[in-house]
Amino acid sequence: MNNLIAELIAVLTEQLILYEQVRDLAKEERLALISGKPDDVLLLVRRKETLLLKIRTLDESRQIICLRLAKRSDALTPSFTLAELAARAVGEQADQLRDLRDRLSECAEELRVLNETNAAICHNGIDTVRQIVEALSQAPPGEGTAAGYGKPGSRPRAAANGATTTMHVST
Repeated sequence: MNNLIAELIAVLTEQLILYEQVRDLAKEERLALISGKPDDVLLLVRRKETLLLKIRTLDESRQIICLRLAKRSDALTPSFTLAELAARAVGEQADQLRDLRDRLSECAEELRVLNETNAAICHNGIDTVRQIVEALSQAPPGEGTAAGYGKPGSRPRAAANGATTTMHVST
């Protein structure tokens, strides 16, 4: 059973490192969102997706190890927690499991807060763009509208060469 616990500790340690990298990318993503750099945001999202795929692969290994641990221990159910396992482990392994549990929990909470913040920034940006488009499409011609914008059915403005252009924006 000690070997399985050691394997679990190794997998959880790798997962923690990856989660911390995702957390750091989420912080960078917030800065890119605030500064209005969509290409940077896209790059960061792609990097996060790659890390999350690695985490998912490690999680499958973790699940297999946990099932093996549960089969070898009458005291553990297949859905045991790290706290329960740490209570049954001895010595350094117990300490490592408690430390990993605490660090994973802390990192997960930080990620939750960062994701909520980033989602709010995205929603605010989308709302701002929607409001701008609505304002442009509802303003009467000649009163602050951008060239080519106006209410559908409004008279088109004359272009410099005498031709008329109309562009309708619907939301």
